[in-house]
Amino acid sequence: MKLVIHMGLHKTATTSFQNFLHLNRNALLDAGVIYPEIQQQASHWLIPLNILQNKWSFLEDYMKHHLSTARRRNVKTVLLSSEDFETILLESFRAAQFEKLALGLGYSEIHWICVLRSQWDYFNSLYAEMSQQNVCLNYWEVGDEIVNFGELSIGNGGNRWRFAFDYDSIIESFLEDIQGSFSVISFDSFV
Repeated sequence: MKLVIHMGLHKTATTSFQNFLHLNRNALLDAGVIYPEIQQQASHWLIPLNILQNKWSFLEDYMKHHLSTARRRNVKTVLLSSEDFETILLESFRAAQFEKLALGLGYSEIHWICVLRSQWDYFNSLYAEMSQQNVCLNYWEVGDEIVNFGELSIGNGGNRWRFAFDYDSIIESFLEDIQGSFSVISFDSFV
């Protein structure tokens, strides 16, 4: 059984892609792919959230359930998608933990697919989005954080976000920790 994980970085058309997958779940089943439904939402944001919160019993039950469903329906692929997997890209030890769980349950292959956008376009989209979330960003300070740390970490009191910018070093670190395959799609190609 293949497990395919779409890691759409924020502002890379991930929500549109998830809506498309959600609306076409039956066609995907006919093609041999299960796109699991979670609490009436197209995104699988609960998966990375539970990984980050170390709620492994929830994850084990969830992954077992969809593995069983896939076997029962005789399909070969379970597809997960969430922009919140971006934090897992930055914390690759968590990706390794998730892979270990999935492989232990009976998934035989794991494929991570990441959509990347030019960093400048990515930053400008995030700047606009964060403004809507009541987060005020100072270009100088944010640029300094991105240059020095390769990522941007921000919050507004109720939420906290981490955004990857130094793709080369972050992906290199990710590849060192995972067992599965990893593919990159440019935002322009993805769209």
